[in-house]
Amino acid sequence: MKRRINYLLMALFAFLTVTAYALNLSEEFRYFKPVPKAKETTDVLRIILDSDIYDSTSIGYRDVRISDSKGTELPFIIKTDVANETQTEYAYSPAKITSLKKLDDNRLEICIEIPAEKQIVSGLTIRTPSKNFEKQVTVEGSSDMSLWKPVCQEQAIFDYSEVTPLSNSTIKFDGSQARYFRLTIANFKENRQSPRTELINEKRQGGDFSRIEKMSISSEHLKIDEIGFLTKSDKIIRSKSRTNETPVIGFAVNEIKGKTEITFSTRREPLGSVKLETGSINFTRNYSVSISEDGKVWQPAGMDGKLTSIDIAGYKELDLSVSLGFRSKFYRITIINGDAPPLKFTGAKAYGIVTFLEMINSKDSTMDSLSVYYCGKEIPAPSYDTYEILSKLKNPTFSELKPGPQEINPAYKPGLRDASFLNNKTFFTAVIVAMVLLLSWILIKSFRKIESMNSDQ
Repeated sequence: MKRRINYLLMALFAFLTVTAYALNLSEEFRYFKPVPKAKETTDVLRIILDSDIYDSTSIGYRDVRISDSKGTELPFIIKTDVANETQTEYAYSPAKITSLKKLDDNRLEICIEIPAEKQIVSGLTIRTPSKNFEKQVTVEGSSDMSLWKPVCQEQAIFDYSEVTPLSNSTIKFDGSQARYFRLTIANFKENRQSPRTELINEKRQGGDFSRIEKMSISSEHLKIDEIGFLTKSDKIIRSKSRTNETPVIGFAVNEIKGKTEITFSTRREPLGSVKLETGSINFTRNYSVSISEDGKVWQPAGMDGKLTSIDIAGYKELDLSVSLGFRSKFYRITIINGDAPPLKFTGAKAYGIVTFLEMINSKDSTMDSLSVYYCGKEIPAPSYDTYEILSKLKNPTFSELKPGPQEINPAYKPGLRDASFLNNKTFFTAVIVAMVLLLSWILIKSFRKIESMNSDQ
């Protein structure tokens, strides 16, 4: 009996050794890529994924890890690069006019003061009720009103409302942190001819002797109600994923009654869209998208839309893009023709979403050599706290790194994880229960033996 228990314990120890190895990720990735060292110190490192990695990893990138030269696993998160489309906006605030001086050559000098808080001024606006004028304005800036530096030279403000509804009273320039600004307005006063004309007739001996035409000339100056300063800010209008053109493999067109099927393959890059190329015009056709991992079994991708190309009677509309947003090996775009003739498609351009591994750039990461390991069997998804940490950073600096060529991992040992039962939760639960029962049985037998020995004494 004792020998049987020893055998059971030895088997249990062997099993635990195997399962411990099964949970060890150090030798279970087929490939790796060396990552070049960052040229500068930043808050964050971004390792850009490429077609080699896309082609050999799972859909959710579960089988991707980063390690240093000592084999230590480093935490990261997977993100897609986002490009923000912005719109520049200017905010107006009134400034204080501190001095006004008339200069020679019909010029006017005005000094204004910006409020005490430090601000970057990107323009000045002269509010005026005057009409029909054109002036040249030179602006200088200073921090103490003693040393003046040029900001902009001879910018025009104007009002052409007598001819057309066109006017401008703003001078824009590169941002300046000056506290004071000096504006010099040229041609401040203008002579204008009155629209009324006075005629004087001189008569002699009962007849007209001469006629004199008198025109009234008046001087008008630019009336200024207020001068204000502009601060510039960029407002995000929309955000979209940044994409790069991705090669399309095996583009083919198959004409079927009532529809056209376009098929092609990729290296499983995350495609944002595909733009079809055709010489056909004046059409609008519905389409649907299917995906496949082997090119044989297809499933709907749920991405339906419409292709449009219209150029007739002055109306133009062109949209040949097919929206995607996922990873797959093979794609099939089915275009519904109905009874209309099929379109002539000549090719396609695919645009992949830029995806990267983002990690905190510690001092060790900057100095050490990093590697990206990928392509494994039944690899569980990693669990890090990196996302919560990085989400707290506001506008961190970052370095983008492109990994080197793909290399075969010499330490790779396939086989253990290919047995999927080793990663089955039900199986491990059953093993634990069996272990508890076995240990309980051993303890009970031991106690009974001790009790029998005591009773014999």
